[in-house]
Amino acid sequence: MSIQWLKALLMAGLILSFSVVSADPVGLHGGDIHPIKSGNVLTVAKSIFTGDFGDLPGGAFSTSNPGFDLNRTSGAFGANNLLWFEGLGSLRFWNGSAWVNNTTAGESVRFVDALDRFTTFRSTGISNPHGIIGQIDSNGALHSHLPFSVRTESDSLGGSVGAYWIAMRLLETTLATDSEGNHLPPGAANIVATSNPFNIVFNRGLIGTAFSTAVAAVPVPAAVWLFGSALAAVAGLGRRRSRSLNKA
Repeated sequence: MSIQWLKALLMAGLILSFSVVSADPVGLHGGDIHPIKSGNVLTVAKSIFTGDFGDLPGGAFSTSNPGFDLNRTSGAFGANNLLWFEGLGSLRFWNGSAWVNNTTAGESVRFVDALDRFTTFRSTGISNPHGIIGQIDSNGALHSHLPFSVRTESDSLGGSVGAYWIAMRLLETTLATDSEGNHLPPGAANIVATSNPFNIVFNRGLIGTAFSTAVAAVPVPAAVWLFGSALAAVAGLGRRRSRSLNKA
């Protein structure tokens, strides 16, 4: 196998990887989170999703985007099972030049689940990290939009101009309840499948180019860096081989 052919193959794979990350599946709601199920693994192809605290449906400080729309092309989701989210890490804020761990004035991001329970992302951590997105129907489908909002330190709608970054993953569980009929939180006994972590970045009052800069500054997933490193290594191998041939 020639080194040039291998380099071309790696480059094609890199281009394909970016294509998968950036494209929405045909037939599903554009911009939404589209998990794919294979066995006990849920895969969210994109690493970054975006929303706007200020879109027309949500109002000045709220939005119901991105939503969640199951991609059933690679495997069936369990009928009547529940799809959950799990908040990860802590809230980060874009101050115009960098992502920082502290918001300007103690703001938080709230996500309300299908049972009207609050998950709150703060710079210090997350309260009530698990919430129900919805119940999967008899065909294994689910499409849901739930409200996100940015809140002031006093817990009213509002927030400093900038961008707000949260992270989460998805979990599919069986429909399990306690003796009082309350849904059991995800645990070893009822989890069917879990997803990779992904990020959601919300705009709060930035112009388009400024928000694009904030999104671009979110770290690239490690897998992409590894792929890039592999490509660089192959290129280096090609240069070394070329020098050896020239010396011969």
